[in-house]
Amino acid sequence: MMKIFKKAILMSTMSFAAYANCPPSKEGVTFVPGFGKSCIVLKNPNVNGAHPLEGDTLLVSSDDKVARIGKISYKVLGTPKGVVFAVISEDDGSQYEINYWDAATEKIKECTPKAEDKISVGAIREGKVSITVGADMIRVTRGLQSKDYVENCENKGKNLVYLNLSKEDRNILEEFRTGGASNEWTNPEVAATFPSILGRDDEVNKVISNLRLSAVRSSLIIGKAGIGKTAIVQALAKKIVAGDVPDFLKDWSIYSIEISKLGDEGLKGKAEGKAARLLDASVGKKVILLFDEMHKLVGKGATNENASDITETMKTPLADGRLAIIGTTTDDKDEIGLLRLKPAFFQRFNQVFLKELPDDLLMKVFRQEANEMEKKYEIVFSDETLRQILSLTRRYASDQAQPRVSLKVINQVASDLALERSNDKKHGKVNVSEEDAKNSVGQVANIPSLITKAANSKCGGLPFRDKVKNFTPEMRKGYVGQEEAVTTVQQTLATIAMGMNDPKRPGGVFLFLGPSGVGKTYFGERLGEMFCMPVKIFGMSKYKDESSINAFAGSDKGYVGYNPAGGELTQWIKENPESVLIFDEIDKANPMVLESLIQLLDDGVYTDKAGNEVKFRNGFIIMTSNFGMDLIEAYDKKVLGLKNPREGAFSKPLPHAIPHNLEQLKNEILNMLEGDGKFGSYMAGRVGRDNTIVFHHLNPAETRQIAELEVAKVVKQLGKSNIKVTVQPEIATIIGQEAYDFKIGARRARELADKYVRQASTSALLKEMTAGKNFTDVIVSANLVTPPNEKTLVVIPEDIRSGKLALRQEEQRGVCNGSEFIDLVREFPTAVKDRFIGQDNAVNVVYKALTRMAALGNKPGKAAGRFLFLGPSGVGKTYLAELTAKMFCLPIKVYPMEMYQGEDAINTFVGSAPGYIGYRETGGSLTQWVKANPNSVLVFDEIDKSNPIVLEALMQFLDNGTITDKAGQSATMSGGLIFLTSNFAMELIDAYDKQVLKIADPREVVKREIRDLPQTEEGLQNTIFEFLSRDRRLGSYMQGRIGRNNIVVYHHFNPAEIKRVIQIEIKKALAELDSSIQSSVDPALVDHIAKVGFDFATGARQARDTVQKYITDVAAEALMILNAKQRSQLKKIVFTVKDGPSNAETLYINSLKAAD
Repeated sequence: MMKIFKKAILMSTMSFAAYANCPPSKEGVTFVPGFGKSCIVLKNPNVNGAHPLEGDTLLVSSDDKVARIGKISYKVLGTPKGVVFAVISEDDGSQYEINYWDAATEKIKECTPKAEDKISVGAIREGKVSITVGADMIRVTRGLQSKDYVENCENKGKNLVYLNLSKEDRNILEEFRTGGASNEWTNPEVAATFPSILGRDDEVNKVISNLRLSAVRSSLIIGKAGIGKTAIVQALAKKIVAGDVPDFLKDWSIYSIEISKLGDEGLKGKAEGKAARLLDASVGKKVILLFDEMHKLVGKGATNENASDITETMKTPLADGRLAIIGTTTDDKDEIGLLRLKPAFFQRFNQVFLKELPDDLLMKVFRQEANEMEKKYEIVFSDETLRQILSLTRRYASDQAQPRVSLKVINQVASDLALERSNDKKHGKVNVSEEDAKNSVGQVANIPSLITKAANSKCGGLPFRDKVKNFTPEMRKGYVGQEEAVTTVQQTLATIAMGMNDPKRPGGVFLFLGPSGVGKTYFGERLGEMFCMPVKIFGMSKYKDESSINAFAGSDKGYVGYNPAGGELTQWIKENPESVLIFDEIDKANPMVLESLIQLLDDGVYTDKAGNEVKFRNGFIIMTSNFGMDLIEAYDKKVLGLKNPREGAFSKPLPHAIPHNLEQLKNEILNMLEGDGKFGSYMAGRVGRDNTIVFHHLNPAETRQIAELEVAKVVKQLGKSNIKVTVQPEIATIIGQEAYDFKIGARRARELADKYVRQASTSALLKEMTAGKNFTDVIVSANLVTPPNEKTLVVIPEDIRSGKLALRQEEQRGVCNGSEFIDLVREFPTAVKDRFIGQDNAVNVVYKALTRMAALGNKPGKAAGRFLFLGPSGVGKTYLAELTAKMFCLPIKVYPMEMYQGEDAINTFVGSAPGYIGYRETGGSLTQWVKANPNSVLVFDEIDKSNPIVLEALMQFLDNGTITDKAGQSATMSGGLIFLTSNFAMELIDAYDKQVLKIADPREVVKREIRDLPQTEEGLQNTIFEFLSRDRRLGSYMQGRIGRNNIVVYHHFNPAEIKRVIQIEIKKALAELDSSIQSSVDPALVDHIAKVGFDFATGARQARDTVQKYITDVAAEALMILNAKQRSQLKKIVFTVKDGPSNAETLYINSLKAAD
């Protein structure tokens, strides 16, 4: 033993040159000869301190193998079999460990005594401990005691030698790239494309610190999607390329691995084979693997027979430090929850949590990106615009993390403006406006209400605001009746379009109460269709028992139906945050389900029982119910004149009187709802009285309109084939008659349309094809008609042919707006005065015609009224016709006659003969309208501007109500009203009205030779009749066809009438504001608006614009300044002509100052 010890002493003092020739030391690096050809590299040693060898210690061998041994080395000694290091313990910084590098096995052996014999740092530095090394032993001496170590050195099992990547390794790693771009992020060309990262130095250093460890070196970066997880790895790659990392990392590579390239879930052999290749190329190599969305590794390679997956093969090399991975995942319970299902894998990672950057750093990130956009596109962002983008994204995209969502907006703005400039062929820099920012936020966050540019609209090319403006007419193209629902939803949409909605609530929450089959659910489907939003219908009656409730609302872990992704509702909202949710028959839901929906209705947030939270603030919620049906049915029976109105829907006599009008009905139902201790208790206060809407039973006329829509749908579907199908109007009438059912609404309309159009056509065509005949066109008719050519097949549905069904000839005038026709006629003069200003003569002649319709009925071949309205623009000539049609539920068609001038336009209107331009066998547009709507309102606007050919075609129509067009098609009015408007004799009417209104020089506008202006209304009319009788154009056609009593002269509005128009428009404008805020207008402001809104030449046409300027626009601007809390406190708005004492609850708006 003594000989051995002496040999050890000799070896410890002998020259290291016997071991290896090392490069000369340089600044920051000291090379110490090791055993054989190895050199011990000391990084950044403390050469000026008492212990010059303190520093990172690496063993560098001739074949470029590297072993990193600890953080600080006190002593390095070489032996024939390896190298001995005294290093600070990584587990306990106050203790030293003796580690032995075994050159034969390339393993580190730990030679430290037991815990009670551990060597302290102080003991070594104070010289109380010495270490000597012999050929086959290590001796540690402490005072008088010494202990030899060789055989009892334990193999730590850690291979800390990392090889350089071979070409083959790199080729294998490249197999896991996405697309054609390189996935080696430490490639200088790739790293150069990464943006500089701000404010994440601590997180990057944490990842580097983890990589320094000898075991569990990998990192899992956790944070919201878009917060910058991947950017951390990009920053590390840039630092490695720049050499700005500790020396042990300087020659390492980072490869991004596309998880989908590892193979499909369930294909175990394929997945395992690819994983094995990946690990062969990376374990023990100088490479870091990046797995973005690392939770997707879970399940890769698993099968039904074996749950083991790829993560199992990674655990061991991760644990001993031979495999270095940086993974990313979100803090979403669905995603990180998958990793937690694999605890042995999950625990091999040091977690690095990312929080959102503070605003000052976010602004620097945005400015960096904005500068890039300015260089690339010459689009300039001010600091204020960037702050606005941050504010808008936090309001409208609060579920998306910063900075990604705002960076998306910055890129979107720049791209849009660059494209606009290119299309407009403009040059130079463009400054980003507030409107540009809002428009791009709308695109990125999918908030249609913010998109103001048609080019960016994803829904029919129309911005959200334009779609809201056209909501009612567009809705009416596919939806019948239920006026309150249409009006209320449009008001909600208008609030959203103006940016006045609460961003912390759903876009709209509605409760539809009423009978089945009247369009409650279909309204939601139509809303989704119009605004290109997906629709989900949950039939709430099926969520009764525990399993179905858990399927809907999720369940706790360990319970029946548990799914970490949550229930059906959670998953739908997560995938479709901008959609229409319909909870059908909500009153039949289990109370547990209703309870779970409270937060969704209140705050637009839903948290299921599995702990998943989703936000629903840009969609609409519609709940339907039959609540209060006995009262609704009794009221509707009374309105429709059906028997036993007091018998409710469930043969339950009402305990109280039937309401007299709609307002009483709704108030009664709302009171019932608020007093209901079950369903009502969940709805009260969450939906709002205005958004609780009563749906009514359909009347026969509405059912017929629905039948027309269903027939049109079938025809459109059949049009996709090579057969053209035309359906005569009487078919829709028969379907409407047969489909009408008070209890179930129009639900049979679709079935009957399919039966009498699709099935009848296909059956007849099949029969003819069997007989060897081929047809290209089909006419479905209730009567035998002569086909226009040999390729057209006339089909009469069997039930109609057999006489089982027939068109009922009695007039189905029915009910309109809850009143009988004759009652509406009686109320007409009074009702009109509330909505129509002046022109008493016009109202009187229309009233007389309506009286004839009520008393005598409609007679085929004759219109009930024909009128010629003469006068200036903007005084209500067309509007009276529109108002009459609306009040009596009559379809209306307005023809602007000046557009029918050229041959094509004329043929479109009155048809053309076979072989001529525009020929259609169904005739012109007027013929088709009259066929489909024999009892309707027709308006021929500016009739004096018509082509003489058109006027000639209308002569018979005005005489006897029948139009026979040039295609040979005929149609006859059966009642209805015909309005003709014209500016004929305007010079005379202008002069007379100026004289009456005392406007200077009335004769200056008169071009005709008139000795004296008429002094009375009668004189004016006589003069105009004289002009008309001498007129060879318009007059010759009108003479004798429109009686004198039905030729009405309209006059310019006087200031008092303009003021009434202004008051009506103000009332409409106030109704469009938030219903929870009481609004009033100072009379002085009304006078001012009436003064500036008065225009002799254009009448009331600028009244609406003037009201918008002083009421709507100033309100929108004032409310936009308020934050959500201030808006919620506001109870009243006063529009005035001077500043007022505003406070938290009352806002005074000086409209004159604000508008100017």
